Amino acid sequence: MSKETRAKEETPIVDWVAFDWRKAEQTVYRLQKRISKAKERGNIQGAHNLERKLMASYSGRMLAVRKVTQDNQ
Repeated sequence: MSKETRAKEETPIVDWVAFDWRKAEQTVYRLQKRISKAKERGNIQGAHNLERKLMASYSGRMLAVRKVTQDNQ
């Protein structure tokens, strides 16, 4: 099974209106805060790993799509 096929299977189908946007924003905010603190400490590898985690997170992707489709109109 390819990586792309696994990603499609693991991605839950969520109703756009019923999605908990507040929780997603909190999750992304916490990750961004952890990235910032890691960079302040000089932990570049830790910050890089957290950035990768943020990019792969479902909440991060949902918020990015919302920003492009709704907020940037």
